[in-house]
Amino acid sequence: MKENLKLLLVVTAGLIAGAMLHKCQSPPGNIPDFTECVTDTLTVYDTIPYIAPTPQSEIALGTRTYTLPKYYFIGVGAGGEPRQWSAPDSLCVDTLITSTHYGTGAGGEPRCSNDSAIVELPIIQRHYADSTYEAWVSGPIDPRLDSVRVFIPTTLITKREWKPPKRWHIGPTIGYGYTPQGFQPYFGVSITYSIISF
Repeated sequence: MKENLKLLLVVTAGLIAGAMLHKCQSPPGNIPDFTECVTDTLTVYDTIPYIAPTPQSEIALGTRTYTLPKYYFIGVGAGGEPRQWSAPDSLCVDTLITSTHYGTGAGGEPRCSNDSAIVELPIIQRHYADSTYEAWVSGPIDPRLDSVRVFIPTTLITKREWKPPKRWHIGPTIGYGYTPQGFQPYFGVSITYSIISF
């Protein structure tokens, strides 16, 4: 009778301990469903500078006519810089240029006066390309792409999927329990249900 009472007390104590330990677990409302997946998305931009890139190709788009201011330079100064004409310097100027009136001709082409000149310049288009960018630059004489910056977005996605812990286990067990010979330590293989893991 005493042994049965002891067994009943052990079982009751185990149930009470299990209930108390179960309260230490997360409440059902805070435990996500096993199919719930938490996703963290982080986007960073890597800046890649290209300084004075080399064009991949070059094509001529035609020519364009410009009216530019005209200066008269005769010789060089003492430091080697070009010296502009001024009185009393003598200068021979084409009479056709000095006698042409400013405006446009019958075909719409610009005409120059004695302080300007007409210059026809080629229009060049250059193509710059890389695995991360593509650019076109066009203009007269020698158009160039000085620099370009490419902002490449990198998206990092981290997924955390919640899975419920396994409760049932089969394995060796060491403990203290009730046997036909009374309470004593034992060692064996058993099926256990995990109430709390640590």
